[in-house]
Amino acid sequence: MKRARMWLFPIAVAWIAAPGLFCQTDASLEERNRLWLPIRDTMRASIAQLGEYTCIQNIIRFDKAQNEKQERAVDTIRMQVSAVGGTESYSWPGSPNSSDRPGDLIRTGLMGTGAFQGYIRALFVSPGPGQLEFLGRTSTEGRPLLHFRFTFDLRERLNLNVAAGRASVAAKGEFWADEQDHKIRMLRIENVDPAPEINVKSVEYFVEWAPVQLRGKEMLLPQMATMRMEMFSGEVRRNEIALSQCREFGAESTIRFDAPPAQAEVAPGPPREEGAGFLPAGLIVPIRLLSQIQSKTAAVGDLFEAEVARDVLSKGKALLHKGDRVEGRIRHLATDTDPELHTLLWLEISTIKSGDREYIFLGEVTRQPHVNNLILQAQSFTPGRLERIGVMGAYRIDRREYRSYGAVPGVASFLFRGSDANLPAGYAMDWKVLPPRTDSGR
Repeated sequence: MKRARMWLFPIAVAWIAAPGLFCQTDASLEERNRLWLPIRDTMRASIAQLGEYTCIQNIIRFDKAQNEKQERAVDTIRMQVSAVGGTESYSWPGSPNSSDRPGDLIRTGLMGTGAFQGYIRALFVSPGPGQLEFLGRTSTEGRPLLHFRFTFDLRERLNLNVAAGRASVAAKGEFWADEQDHKIRMLRIENVDPAPEINVKSVEYFVEWAPVQLRGKEMLLPQMATMRMEMFSGEVRRNEIALSQCREFGAESTIRFDAPPAQAEVAPGPPREEGAGFLPAGLIVPIRLLSQIQSKTAAVGDLFEAEVARDVLSKGKALLHKGDRVEGRIRHLATDTDPELHTLLWLEISTIKSGDREYIFLGEVTRQPHVNNLILQAQSFTPGRLERIGVMGAYRIDRREYRSYGAVPGVASFLFRGSDANLPAGYAMDWKVLPPRTDSGR
């Protein structure tokens, strides 16, 4: 059977000066403009200073066949994405060769672009929303958010291209911006109308954003994304995407759809010299905090100091040395009361410097010592409602996974009882280095 292929992307046009209305009153229009214009101006400034950066994206792909009730995990793909001059390019981690189409590397399954620059440029720079409505205030993780709904002008359309044909549909969505700093925190894009002529019922892309410290400069970058496509025939494809190890160096949005086989076919990547930017997979690296991390004084994006706790040998030689500097940041910090007061803290290790070498760190925690109020593996509180899922994992509430992005390469997840998350200076963890690629070299 010939596999379907689909690419979805907005067509950029000139900025539309005055967004339209969803039947709003004069009072609601005045409030909308008062709240919208600072967000637009702040986001334009943030986009202008994004510069050029690159991240590792970890993609877990799910699939539900026509007659199945539940989706299943198909594979995990690890790629490098770079945003340069408003466009995105993709490569295998460590490879100098890249393409603006992830399909050149991954030939099957649901793939897409746009989360890193394309969507926010279309919304806040050009062409902007054709219609815009303020829906009200909400909050998440203790931060006040402003909630807006929008549609794009008809000139800004999602072009769908599959083996069965092509279709063009209008795009709409909603976004949530921080009321204090006027920066976007969440964005959802979807099609307005289905395309039954090519079997596409719905397409949705949800992106979460957070501040990231890169070389002493704070930048607003995407952290997580979910891509989902549903077909009229009943198939569903979904990708969970997490970005880490983002660093600075001195688009259009596209979604591709293939019905994936049991194992994804992956285009051959160029050879990669072991140790050229990445540590050999399988090494155990002990990392010790040099400063205390406490939720009462810490904030998302804060940098923290750590070091390699002892020499790490590879092929009988010291690849890392005791005292080598480790760079990291607080990726996530949130307190919640459901079903009981608890705090979630994520620490991201980005790089390790050893002499004149710098290694991008991809690892998972294998040993995480206990400290006060820390919930370790196989422990739970409010029995039967909340439980931890593994050392690196997320946690579940009433058997529903609350955070599905826990296993992000280079990220340690800590779940504390109560509102006080505290890791003392000297706290040491063991990490196992992961391979940069997950496709077995195909």
